[in-house]
Amino acid sequence: MSLKVESKIFKNECMDVDLFNFLSDFTKFTKLLPPEHQSKINATPEECSISAGVMGNFTIRYIEKDSPKLIKMGTNSSKEALTIWIQLKQIKPYDTRIKVTISLEIGMMQKMLIKGKIQQFADSLAEGISRIPAYLLRME
Repeated sequence: MSLKVESKIFKNECMDVDLFNFLSDFTKFTKLLPPEHQSKINATPEECSISAGVMGNFTIRYIEKDSPKLIKMGTNSSKEALTIWIQLKQIKPYDTRIKVTISLEIGMMQKMLIKGKIQQFADSLAEGISRIPAYLLRME
């Protein structure tokens, strides 16, 4: 069974192409995480392996990149499939809107138990992206 949630729409005061370039490289993206979480992540520009404790290990890869408006990433394991879309839309210079959509293949009981947490994750991811300052996007 598929669970699909969409975040609220957030605004970032950066150019869409700068935000896209930053988000389309896991080695840059993961630097935003707190140090205690960075130790659980092994990132290359195209994939990110995460050690999630009792949930096990999984790898997220970029599936599709459509500069500067869409980044699609996901994982596909034997139990579940996760897909995350980050959509960027520049309204005017230095006004880019962000929406995150998450799709997860899970059982009916799990869907009822975690839908709120997945919605919260989608909103917090979009909000976190909206807070990335312009100066950070240009740093290597």
